[in-house]
Amino acid sequence: MPSLPISRYRAQQMLWKLIRIWPTRHLLARVVYTFSKPVQNVQFGIADIDYPGPGTPFNYIDKVTITATGPNGSVIPVITKYNGSSAVFSIASNVCTANSGAGGANVSSLVQGSPAQDGTAFVDFGTGAITSITIQYGTVNNANVRNNPRLQAISIGNLTFIPLSGLPIAFSQLEAQLKDKEVSLQWQTLASKEEGLLYVERSRNGLQWESVPGVNPFRIIADTKYSTIDESPFPVVTFYRLKQVSITGEELFSRIIRVNTTPSGNTYIRTYPNPFRSTFNLEVNWPETERISIRVFSMAGQIVHQSTASIQKGFQVLTLPDFSKLPKGVYSLQVTGNSISQLSTINKQ
Repeated sequence: MPSLPISRYRAQQMLWKLIRIWPTRHLLARVVYTFSKPVQNVQFGIADIDYPGPGTPFNYIDKVTITATGPNGSVIPVITKYNGSSAVFSIASNVCTANSGAGGANVSSLVQGSPAQDGTAFVDFGTGAITSITIQYGTVNNANVRNNPRLQAISIGNLTFIPLSGLPIAFSQLEAQLKDKEVSLQWQTLASKEEGLLYVERSRNGLQWESVPGVNPFRIIADTKYSTIDESPFPVVTFYRLKQVSITGEELFSRIIRVNTTPSGNTYIRTYPNPFRSTFNLEVNWPETERISIRVFSMAGQIVHQSTASIQKGFQVLTLPDFSKLPKGVYSLQVTGNSISQLSTINKQ
């Protein structure tokens, strides 16, 4: 049972860890990460959730269950697929199960590269307080594990979190917008006395990070709006985050946002994560620059949220306000412009 201690005020990150089941030895592997103090904004990835496909001598079906506990009891994460269209595995609440009709084998792992990674899931516990995480890895058909001539495995990594009583957050939510072939990034510092620097980082897969080329760190000045541009984002999809570094060297990361850098020409809206626990991002590919109306309806037709936003022609990502007090259930999201209206379904957990 590994333990992951933390130093105060510092968001930690873990490299990918291989979890294995050996033939004839184990039918189940369980990994528990225990934090020395409660943390929040826990996120990590799980890769290689797959089914080798028919005709192989090791016909297992991966199944991964993720749970956590905190000061207030059990906490269930929101899980999304790295490749939203992947058929290699399915998600039901906190369980990922490989689909027996979609072969994956090694090509669904990190080796597959960006943007595919059809067997990779992202796990997000949101702002709930966490003291330990349990990841249980097994198979749907245990009998076939005994006949498996090779080991089978998943990879767990890129674990990030923020201590509850840690470094004060000095910035608001990062927002991004695709304009032509560049990505415009905006955020605002809060009315805080926190000192230090803010770095803008990017990733092609949400796992390995680098500073945006040509963008120097920004000095933290209270209640100030910032913006910068990534002139050469990665093709297909690029992930972004802010890294706050205090004058004593402690680090804190923002939530990760994703930008589709080669969107289609069609008008569409898309939300992630979905299902969500407290808030979600709204991807908008819009045909013109205008002010749009955003409304959320209950299944009874009652408006539970209404706001407006100014958007530019093309693709951008909007962060909607906190919905943590909204009752669990299915809702309709409507985005309306001067001549266009788009509908989507969202699921509050």
